[in-house]
Amino acid sequence: DYSPVVFNRKIEKSTHEWGYGIINAGSSGLIENMDISYMTGDGIYSGSVKAKGSVYHSSVEISGCRVSYCRRNGITLTSSKGVKILNTSVHHIGSYGGLSGTNPQSGIDLEYEDGVSDRGNVFIDGCEFYECTRRGITASNTNPPVPDNFILRNSTFSKADVMLNNMPRGMSKSVIGCIVNHS
Repeated sequence: DYSPVVFNRKIEKSTHEWGYGIINAGSSGLIENMDISYMTGDGIYSGSVKAKGSVYHSSVEISGCRVSYCRRNGITLTSSKGVKILNTSVHHIGSYGGLSGTNPQSGIDLEYEDGVSDRGNVFIDGCEFYECTRRGITASNTNPPVPDNFILRNSTFSKADVMLNNMPRGMSKSVIGCIVNHS
């Protein structure tokens, strides 16, 4: 649905890139065994938030989920105290299945420029990324602060590469036992 939206009492056209399947804003918990598809924005959006002078930190584990056919990103991570993504499949992100994608069109997008500055950890293990219009994982839009620790392990990328730019201040960055195949 790309119908106009009301913003500041005016009717405006919208890209609907904020059409999230699940939004986790300043909460902790588990997202497990979910099928999330055909979102106009992100399948899952998770991060900490500032509200009324306080910061509410997010920490989440995403496990055994299947995220597909989302126009913007499969999973977007903004600042948080820690994120684990385990045994999750992210595929057909961006311009697929009749959808016209909107950038960044990545399986996972690290967007730590939200001003909360949690500098938590991101741990990704046993995941599968394929058919992502731009990237399987991208941190190219991220300005410091970035996650303190970024670990990507035992994951497969097919027609979905990994781009970890602008992560110079992370304490550790590891990519271990992954397969990247563009055929």
